[in-house]
Amino acid sequence: MRTLIALTLTSLLCLPGCTPPDQMGKGKSDAVKVDPKNISFPGTNKIIIKFAPKADFSAEDVKSVTITDSAIIKNWAHVLGAIPKKGPGIKAKIKADSEEYKITFFRDKDTLGTLRMKGGRLDAPDGEGWDFYAGEDKAFSKLVKDSM
Repeated sequence: MRTLIALTLTSLLCLPGCTPPDQMGKGKSDAVKVDPKNISFPGTNKIIIKFAPKADFSAEDVKSVTITDSAIIKNWAHVLGAIPKKGPGIKAKIKADSEEYKITFFRDKDTLGTLRMKGGRLDAPDGEGWDFYAGEDKAFSKLVKDSM
């Protein structure tokens, strides 16, 4: 009887559009949607960012940050999922010793992939050389810079 009263009260108190407690989590996915044409590293549970202020990763001033927080990783996956793997073919004149980032994505000890940024701009992963985006990388570049 108590269960019936509790369920009735829950149904009455739940406003339109509200999910009753016994139905929460059913039928909805929390996973990030993946477009095969866009950048993604499904299963990522660790990101390591290395920053070389003068593009020399063997220098003493190289910094490294490790991200393992699942909410932060999920946000990064969401932002990356909006960027196409294939870049537009934009070549930019950037000094060779401009700041450079290497961003590596892991699932446990397995490397899923690496991205790189030069002069604050993301290099498209699908192509040779430095192929920069026409603004599609701004949100991701900000995430990387803010993490350091």
